Amino acid sequence: MAKKEEHPSRDSSPKTKRIIMKKSILLIIIVLLWFTACYAETWEEWVAKCKSYKDVDKWMAKNFLYDFNRLKEAMSRKKDNLLEVNPPEISFKLRRGVCFDAAVFAKHSLNRINPDYKAEIVHLYPGYFPDHYVCGFFVEGKLYIMDRGTGYRNVEGTYGPFQSLDEYVNKIYLRYHPKHRKLKWARFGWPPWRSNEKW
Repeated sequence: MAKKEEHPSRDSSPKTKRIIMKKSILLIIIVLLWFTACYAETWEEWVAKCKSYKDVDKWMAKNFLYDFNRLKEAMSRKKDNLLEVNPPEISFKLRRGVCFDAAVFAKHSLNRINPDYKAEIVHLYPGYFPDHYVCGFFVEGKLYIMDRGTGYRNVEGTYGPFQSLDEYVNKIYLRYHPKHRKLKWARFGWPPWRSNEKW
């Protein structure tokens, strides 16, 4: 009697089992990635759960990376063709950016949590590029500075309270920044070449 041939789909060889296992694992990964992408937390959902500036600082310290490639792109542009600042939603999704992206993210997150923070962009300009942007905000009338968009770990963090912006600049920024030893100015708001900035 002739041996009954097994249908190819019922092949139970080790090679076939490995292929089926790999395809199954790949399918599971694809489904999980799709599920994660569809139900990923948005900036609005995240900021609604924050209670204070400490939540923003903690998230940025853990999740926000300084993007050196974006810095190179920003440095290659001229003042009449500046790199656009990412809105907070984009920075939250990308989890990376340069100083002005981080400052805008902090400003809008803080003001959403508590308008009494009166968070604002602070421009630190040494008279040449790269310049630097941080976020200034107020707690019980005292100034705090959040700098989570820097490639220099020795100046990264949230500092305060200060009586004035000059106090922060002299006690922290100029003291610990490895390249900036003096500033042409330190002031609230965007510089003239970014005066049309919507953020």
